[in-house]
Amino acid sequence: MISNEAVGAMMNAAVTVAPDTQVQEAIGQMIRKMRMAEETNKAIVLALIFVIQDGVRYGNWPKREDG
Repeated sequence: MISNEAVGAMMNAAVTVAPDTQVQEAIGQMIRKMRMAEETNKAIVLALIFVIQDGVRYGNWPKREDG
């Protein structure tokens, strides 16, 4: 079982390596949506790992949804 603390640590890592505040906000939006959809902590941690990997390797950072 993955703890809420692990989710927080992964979110902190993702926000730390994010290139700007818009990406940081997009990551936050993603987590809020996943929480609202009642995703598991495991799914959230895996999503954050993929966000970091895709962003760092390829520059494909998530985009903020306005509106």
